[in-house]
Amino acid sequence: MFKPLKEEAGADAAHLREQLAVRKAALFETIINSMSEHVLVVDRTGEVIFGNVSQRRHLEGASSPRTSQEWNEGYAIYTADGSRKLEFSEWPLSRALRGDFIESIELRARFPGRPDSIFLLSSRPLIDEATGELEGAIFVSRDITAMRRTEEELRHSQKLETIGHLTGGIAHDFNNVLAAVLNSSEVLMRAVAGNERLERAASTIERAALRGAELTRHLLAFARRQTLSPKPIDLDLLLADALMLIRPAIGAMIDISVDAQPKVCAFADPVQLTSALLNLCVNARDAMSGQGVLTIEVREANGLVEVSVSDTGCGMSPEVRRRAVEPFFTTKEVGKGSGLGLSMVYGFAQQSGGDLRIESDVGIGARITLVLPKAAAPAASVAAPQRSAEAPVQPMRVLVVDDDAMVREALCLHLSSAGFQTEAAEDGPTALAMIEAGLSFDLLLTDMVMPRGMTGLALAEHLRASRPGTRVIISTGYVEDELPDAGPNWLLLRKPYTSEELFAAMRRAVAG
Repeated sequence: MFKPLKEEAGADAAHLREQLAVRKAALFETIINSMSEHVLVVDRTGEVIFGNVSQRRHLEGASSPRTSQEWNEGYAIYTADGSRKLEFSEWPLSRALRGDFIESIELRARFPGRPDSIFLLSSRPLIDEATGELEGAIFVSRDITAMRRTEEELRHSQKLETIGHLTGGIAHDFNNVLAAVLNSSEVLMRAVAGNERLERAASTIERAALRGAELTRHLLAFARRQTLSPKPIDLDLLLADALMLIRPAIGAMIDISVDAQPKVCAFADPVQLTSALLNLCVNARDAMSGQGVLTIEVREANGLVEVSVSDTGCGMSPEVRRRAVEPFFTTKEVGKGSGLGLSMVYGFAQQSGGDLRIESDVGIGARITLVLPKAAAPAASVAAPQRSAEAPVQPMRVLVVDDDAMVREALCLHLSSAGFQTEAAEDGPTALAMIEAGLSFDLLLTDMVMPRGMTGLALAEHLRASRPGTRVIISTGYVEDELPDAGPNWLLLRKPYTSEELFAAMRRAVAG
């Protein structure tokens, strides 16, 4: 395109130099306009005298300031994290017009009618080479908004993963403690039968332990490590049941409006969905300070199901909206919120194959939408299982294996008080030594994760080889643990379990 000029005999030297200068200027402008970086040149008053294509495209539709005052009035510059607005004297524009050189600083710019943009910017003063006077400034910047957002999403994902691993360990230890409390409360209930005051005390202990188990499930929910039992759900029926919990929870000063498309069926865990819906409604109540209008909507859209909760409350700023699903992030006063609510709902949505959408702005309330997979057909009505603490009918000798002494002792005490004979071992190798020494038993009740290189599963595998048909219940406080296809006499029991759940598992193991 730009071919060198050939000297021709008799050509005017001045004309040739002029042509060369024009072509060099055109080449320079082509190079500058091909850059993805934004190039901006201003004079000593701040008026734009040149902007390359990238710069003009970015500011398309915005007026070009003619003075430094117009820059100051029409635009805003913040630190990169958006936490502090810079005084005009701190702007790169002002500094460059004072003769400062700036190299690769990161700033957040807010342009009229546009979302925030994050820039990596360098600037230098524009000096007249002939006079040495300051004539203006040159700026080169790059929009790194998308890159920073991607990095932030990656950090958020890594943080959730780290907290998820941490939560799994905490939940295991917490579930062991709760298992010991629940087993001991059952012993107390039997021992104080007939004493109303002590029965109430034992019942309070049991309820507190169950409350702790619910908190553990919430922790696991936001970490996407809870155990879900998804099934087709008729949302008409679920919403009708949920409203019986929601109305007393949010108070009489809040009006509830329901706009539900009929015959919509989602595929999810009904218990966790009810908990998530209740959580969203309680959050809406708090955002409205206990007074306003709460709207629940159910829609089918693009093969998915949308369950939305809207409020007329204070709304969220962009910063709060961005961090809303972070674990332990809360805008409530100390002691008024755990920061687990939306995290739990988000984790449930992600684990269910769905998503969570947040639409909000300051002063206009919020609309939070839980997106779930659509089920092919409404769920059939299933009778609720009967709760029973009835122990297995036949007398039974149980070998209890658990490395946690507190859990082991509480479980043996619970089983003994219910009429069973128990033997106890602190780990797999100890249990095997007892068995090889001739110990007789009917059921192995073992923890999954234990020291000395032998898990409960490995212990059960040893017994399958030496004692085929042995009845085995493996208990675990880790939600990730699963059993292989080990036959009808092997069962997995998740901690913390109630007396009803323990005895039901024992009956199933005996019945095969």
